Amino acid sequence: MVHHTLVTGTTTMLGRHLIRLLDEQGARGFAGTPSGQALGRTPGRPIDFLRGDRLIDAFGGIHTLFLHVPWIRGRVDLARNALVAARVSGVRFIVLSSCYGADPQSSFTFMRLQGEIDAIVQDSGIPVAIIRPNAMMQNYIHAYADMLRDGALLLPHGQSATACIDALDVARAIATIIRDPEAPAGAVYDLTGPQALPHGNAVELVGAAVGRMIDYIPIARAAASRAMLAAGADPWFVDQLDSLNAFLARDQAANVPPTFEALVGYRPNWFASFVTEHATAWA
Repeated sequence: MVHHTLVTGTTTMLGRHLIRLLDEQGARGFAGTPSGQALGRTPGRPIDFLRGDRLIDAFGGIHTLFLHVPWIRGRVDLARNALVAARVSGVRFIVLSSCYGADPQSSFTFMRLQGEIDAIVQDSGIPVAIIRPNAMMQNYIHAYADMLRDGALLLPHGQSATACIDALDVARAIATIIRDPEAPAGAVYDLTGPQALPHGNAVELVGAAVGRMIDYIPIARAAASRAMLAAGADPWFVDQLDSLNAFLARDQAANVPPTFEALVGYRPNWFASFVTEHATAWA
């Protein structure tokens, strides 16, 4: 029997990597996109988490759903919309995109909210595997790129270390689960890179790759939040990001479990290798 997969979250770097990998592996599936457009050779289906009827149409005939709930206000309601549609449409298996440290009892708002969604999906009656990736290396070539090109990375993370993971490795882990018809329902995968690295060490590697000095300057969380609000960011989003910053600043993301290697069969990418592969991003 042919199992069709639908990938949501295709506007994210993780979703795009996953679509490409599944296509390369010959998987049969669809890209969930806002207007239903195709991504490369993968046909599209329109996704609107606010419209349960449209989700039912999008999920029709889907065996495996990669569920990425958008990080916007009302996330829990959006997750519930998706689960109702998944049950009505007969989705047989869900791979849920979560985050490292997600816990409905967490003292960190960001992790608590995602933990609540994880619990709702686990209680849905549909078999589920949960992917909980750590902060991704791609932050250095997207969110942090302008600062690094200007010569100083300013973040409210103190001197903490984070075991960042390459988004491509996260996509490889998800693809491994999707193409395994015997994937264990209920499994939770905490995914990290192979080492915990402080920002100071990370910017040294970036600086060496581009041939110039780059500093890491820790700043206060309140200052970071004020800057985002002044730039017009949604206060809800700023509150969420402030919680994530607190989590990272307290060394909560420094553990390196063997989960990725056990699942995929090899070690995840090292940050030094990632920097070499993407050095033109900071030129």
